[in-house]
Amino acid sequence: MRCDPERKFNGERAFIAAILAQAFNDAISWESSSRPRQAREFIDSNNKLFCWYCELLNFNPEYVARKMQERLRQNDLHSLSRLRL
Repeated sequence: MRCDPERKFNGERAFIAAILAQAFNDAISWESSSRPRQAREFIDSNNKLFCWYCELLNFNPEYVARKMQERLRQNDLHSLSRLRL
């Protein structure tokens, strides 16, 4: 199942969607704390909580994790290419 950006969430589902969005935002952060690392570990189809959240939203956890991780890799490459050595 693909993630539909137009899908509307109410109440608890909106809260769960916000948790997943915050995890992704934390994961792309270049913050020096442990938050980005923890967020990247959370975004994993083997993480039971991540899977449960995805399933509550009727999303395929493997698909969501794969797409988020692809985007994280793209972000990492883009950020590294902007560094001046």
